[in-house]
Amino acid sequence: MKKKLLTVFVLIISVINAQNTYEVASDGRRIQLDGFLLEWKTDAAKPFGKIGEWGCDAIKTVEGLSGYCKSRQQLSCADWTVVFTDRNSRIEIVKMRFTHDSDAVTNACYQYDRELFVSSGKLVSEWVIPWDRLSVNNSNNYTMDIQVVSSCGDTLPLLAITGNKNLGKTKSVWSGTATRAVAIAVLTILFVIMRRKLRKRKSQKV
Repeated sequence: MKKKLLTVFVLIISVINAQNTYEVASDGRRIQLDGFLLEWKTDAAKPFGKIGEWGCDAIKTVEGLSGYCKSRQQLSCADWTVVFTDRNSRIEIVKMRFTHDSDAVTNACYQYDRELFVSSGKLVSEWVIPWDRLSVNNSNNYTMDIQVVSSCGDTLPLLAITGNKNLGKTKSVWSGTATRAVAIAVLTILFVIMRRKLRKRKSQKV
């Protein structure tokens, strides 16, 4: 009986350790028109994999759920596939393929630094999952599973990303710049008016 309980306990622990779950709570700014160019903090990446050899991070943007994944060490295999699956609908959202080949097929939802991958063996990719590709429940919560495998037989533990679709009240970069510009313009006009008044007063006294 004790052996059976111990076996069940070990199985439960193995299942828990076999999947990492991270919740996305941060909002980000709009994606630049000339590419992704998101400002990621590498030290904030969530570790996952068998020994934490990979790191991922994600934020909510107007365009969709945006994130990046990178290998923390050199990869021995030159062909990797990352599959994003919607947990609720079990529908494959996007499949990302990373190889050394120059004619590798890419997708509008992601990009990666192929030159870095070839030269150093380290893989860095950025991705955007449009909101209309994620199914949500009544509270606008979503769950997305990420599976990472290689053509050499490597399979990483499943990574689950959860969160709420609703965006918080994030300040627009443009609005802050515009406010400062207007303030400077108003102060400049006031300065010019005051200067003219002082000149008029001096001319009247003379």
